[in-house]
Amino acid sequence: MSALTPHPPIWRPVTLWMLNFLIAGVLGYLVMLQQAVDHPNVMVSLHLPLQNTEGMSKELEDAVAEVAQTEQANPVAAVPVAIPVELKSRLVEIGEEPYWSVVASADAEVTEDNWHTVLVQNRTKFDSTQWVAASRDWLLVEQDERLKVQFRSEVDAMRDILSRKNRGKYAVQMVSLPEREFVKAVELMRRLQREGHYAYLHRTENAYKGTHWFRVRVGFFKNPDEARAQGQEILEHFRTERLFPESFWPVRPSPQELSKELLDLRKPINKPWVLTLPLYADLADALKDLAALSGKVDASYLSVRMDPESGIPQYRLRIGFYEQEGEATAILRRLGQAKTPPFLSEASVARL
Repeated sequence: MSALTPHPPIWRPVTLWMLNFLIAGVLGYLVMLQQAVDHPNVMVSLHLPLQNTEGMSKELEDAVAEVAQTEQANPVAAVPVAIPVELKSRLVEIGEEPYWSVVASADAEVTEDNWHTVLVQNRTKFDSTQWVAASRDWLLVEQDERLKVQFRSEVDAMRDILSRKNRGKYAVQMVSLPEREFVKAVELMRRLQREGHYAYLHRTENAYKGTHWFRVRVGFFKNPDEARAQGQEILEHFRTERLFPESFWPVRPSPQELSKELLDLRKPINKPWVLTLPLYADLADALKDLAALSGKVDASYLSVRMDPESGIPQYRLRIGFYEQEGEATAILRRLGQAKTPPFLSEASVARL
């Protein structure tokens, strides 16, 4: 009978297995850390107890020390206060000429210190400049130093003079609301935009029954039938919410509306003086004051930013634009002498 071969002690393979397991874990952590370095937006939530290395092998101790050095050399940066997507605008105030930057993407890197212009008044027309994620036939473009609405279906019409008859000349008026319901009018405009419609507000030239009225309109269409059909589609879509009355109708917009211009981007350069009001913590309050002033001024704009300290939105209302400081001061004085809401007493003259 041959002698039996002795078995090796069982603790050796167990020890090797445990050592390999620990090394694999450290290597996996190094891979995750490297990904965080390459992609700063990736946060590493795993932390090893690096202070205690007693009982480790020399190789494992060196690997852990390397991880500690890497963490010290590449600390994870604090996440800045980001402006929510629903508050982002195509118009970002950059604080220098040309004052406004028309950003090309909702993902554009804009610091929390930048103000986003979200609503602009151009005489009797009010437009939202916030981002719209829905698929749509229109977009806001910078053209000849102006911010304009451009319809994809009209691009060919601009190139071909024979096709200009296809350009929209009608709008559909969904509802008309008094000044006291301006906040609701703005929300209806935004709801329509979020569904892909080009919606805007048109203020009456004169007061009727002691108040200006704000018409929620959707444009633009080749003929009244197209406008009426679109109005019916909108009515059916929102019927369960009862947002709009049954009595919508096609209208012929004013030349200013059909020009599709939202804002002349050169104004802050040529006319750098404005009236500015104290910051608002509530959007509804800012909109109410804007409505109260809209019948007395031709241009105003509302902006928002995230307060870097509190992380909550701040709103700013400005009236303009004026070529000289004296002109802005005279306008402020004139508004103060008229039957203007008390909040205007806190307004001041500022240079952009």
